[in-house]
Amino acid sequence: PMTYLAAAVQMAAGPDKAANLERAERLVRLAAARGADLVALPEVFNWRGKRSDESAAAETLEGESLARMAALARELRIHVVAGSITERADGERRNYNTSALIGPDGARIAAYRKIHLFDVDLPGRVTVRESDVKLPGADVVCAQTPLGAVGLSICYDIRFPELYRRLTFAGARIITVPSAFTFPT
Repeated sequence: PMTYLAAAVQMAAGPDKAANLERAERLVRLAAARGADLVALPEVFNWRGKRSDESAAAETLEGESLARMAALARELRIHVVAGSITERADGERRNYNTSALIGPDGARIAAYRKIHLFDVDLPGRVTVRESDVKLPGADVVCAQTPLGAVGLSICYDIRFPELYRRLTFAGARIITVPSAFTFPT
């Protein structure tokens, strides 16, 4: 079996997309400088802010955030799991929560749209309805890479073991779960 170093970048994104992307790039560079061949960013690494601003912050898969991570992967010759971004869905009021796997040539190997949306009510504490602003994905995504087969998932998906069973049956040897949990949840 192949041996390599993987790095998990931890950062909390805010509403300043430029600052988030600069920080993500700096941390990916640091991980690569320390020898990482695979670097994973967190969920919504590029922007997290008020729900009312979310559509304005949404991007396509060809947008600035993934283009920047693709250029970085190519420059550093590494695989990057671009945690997730809010992906604009044409003609839709809601958007996708999408994770992308980028190869060392800068090409997008795979994109996964979060299937299980986080709708929860903790009485007296917090109510979250991700489905109010997000569309659910439909596809189980496992991608072949020289590092091994990578199964993509996002945050709340972890509560649904059948997804991981399907990823394993699809050959996944690495499973990514970029997450951005809040304190109450």
